[in-house]
Amino acid sequence: MLLRLVLMLLSQAFKRVSAGIASMRRESDVLAQTDRVDDEAEGFSKSAIMVIAALALYIAGGLGYYAKVHVWDGLTPQQKDFVIHSMMVDQQVL
Repeated sequence: MLLRLVLMLLSQAFKRVSAGIASMRRESDVLAQTDRVDDEAEGFSKSAIMVIAALALYIAGGLGYYAKVHVWDGLTPQQKDFVIHSMMVDQQVL
């Protein structure tokens, strides 16, 4: 239920941001039509890059939450201490 609410709020925020970017882009296209041709030739638009970044953050957050709930919470305190100690040793080696 909470995840659905968060996703709904994120989608509404994304719609507002993308609508704002689209309106700014329309205004700039009216001022300079040659820039539109240059933007199309460059490749990805700013909104496409924003969508990709948002999805990447969402996936990374979901994987982190899954690891915490299904892996970390299932470990005993001794196992958690061992993992933390191993991570500290790895950082010292680097």
